[in-house]
Amino acid sequence: MYVNALKSQAGITRLITNISFAALTALVSYSLYLEYIAGETSTLVLSNFTLHAAFFTATLFLSRRHSDTAFRQVRGLFLIALVSTFTTTSILWQQENGMQYFLLLSMVGCDYFFRPDEPKLQRLAETGCLLAFLVAELFIVLPQGPVWESIRFMNGVILGVVSLLFLRAIRRSHSHATHHRIHQDKLIASLLPADPDKPGSYWQIGETRKLDNVSVLFADLQGYTQLSKKLNDDEVVTILNNLYREFDHIANKFGVEKIKTNGDQYMAATGIPITQHGGLAPVGNNSIRLCYFAFAIIDVVANLRQRLNIDISIRIGIASGSVTGGIIGQHKPYFDIWGKTVNLAARLEQHSIPDVITACPATARILQEEVTGAFSAEPARCSDTEYSGHYIQRKSA
Repeated sequence: MYVNALKSQAGITRLITNISFAALTALVSYSLYLEYIAGETSTLVLSNFTLHAAFFTATLFLSRRHSDTAFRQVRGLFLIALVSTFTTTSILWQQENGMQYFLLLSMVGCDYFFRPDEPKLQRLAETGCLLAFLVAELFIVLPQGPVWESIRFMNGVILGVVSLLFLRAIRRSHSHATHHRIHQDKLIASLLPADPDKPGSYWQIGETRKLDNVSVLFADLQGYTQLSKKLNDDEVVTILNNLYREFDHIANKFGVEKIKTNGDQYMAATGIPITQHGGLAPVGNNSIRLCYFAFAIIDVVANLRQRLNIDISIRIGIASGSVTGGIIGQHKPYFDIWGKTVNLAARLEQHSIPDVITACPATARILQEEVTGAFSAEPARCSDTEYSGHYIQRKSA
C-alpha cells in the first residue's frame, strides 16, 4: 500500500521535491566547503554547482503546480538536473571521487520517479542514467594509461549493465508478487465475508453470530433430472455454470449474497455481510431486494427454456427473520447460515410451484407495504398449514 501511494503522481512529486531540496542543500554545502575550508577555488566547478543549484531551485518552484503537464515538466527538469550534476562534476574534477556512482543510484531511483503506466519512459530514463555513468567512467579512466584504462572501464560497464539487469529482474519479481497477492485477496474476499465489526478484516473461521432482519431464498431447478438424462455430463455442467454465472451477476447488482449451490439448488440471502466487494453497497429493504432478484432469475430461466427449447423451470421460496451465520469446520471452510428462517425458506421452496415465488407471511407483509406497490401476495394453496405461505406476483406497469 505504501509503495502504491508513493508511485502516485502526488507521491512522486513529494519525492522529487524532497530530493531536490536535499540536492540544493548539498550543492550549497559543497560550494561553501570548497571555497572557504578546502581552498579549492575552481571557477568551473563552482559555476557548475551554481548552475545546477538553479535547476533544483526551479524544480522546487515548479512542483507547486498541480497539473499533469506541470508534473511532467518538473520530473523532466529534475532528472536532467540530477544526471547532469553527477556527470559533469565527475568529469570536471578529473579524479576518482565516487560521484559517478550516484548515477547508478539514480538509475535505481527511476523506479520511484514514474507511475506504473509509464514503463517506456522509465526504461528510457534508466538507460540514460547508465549511459551517463559510462561516459563519466570513461573520462575518469582516460588519464590512467591504456591497461588500467581498459580494465577500469570494463569494470564500470559490467557494474552498470549488471545493476540495470538486477533492477529490472527485481521489478519483475515485485510485479509478479503484487499481482499474485491481489489475486489471493480477491479469492479470499469472494469466499469470506467482511467482518462487520472490523473494517478491512474478514470473518474468522470458527466464529458464528446471530444476524437479524435477514431474508433467505432457496431456488430449485425443475426438470434438472430429465435434462441430465437427455444431455451428457459436460453439457449439463456447462448449462448450470452459465446459468449460475448469470444468477451471480444479478445477485451482485441487487446486493444479494450467494450462500452456496448444491447441484440444481441455489441459495442466497440479503441482510448478511457481503463478500463480493465489487458491487454497489446494498440499498433498500432486504426482502424487497431479494424479491426483485427472484423475479430476475425466473426471467433468466424462462429465456434459457425458450432459447434451448428444453423443459426447465424454477421453484423459489423466501423467508425473513433471524439466522445464525458463520464459518464452521476446518476443511474447505465457507460462510453459511442456519436457523428456523433458513429451514422455512427451504420448505416454502418445496411447496412452491414452477416459476412462482412462495414467501412466508412476514415477507409477504413487507412486500405488500412496499411504497411503489410493485408486488401483490395471495395465500398459497398448501396442504401443510405449518408451512403455508403467499404466492408473490409482479403487478403489471
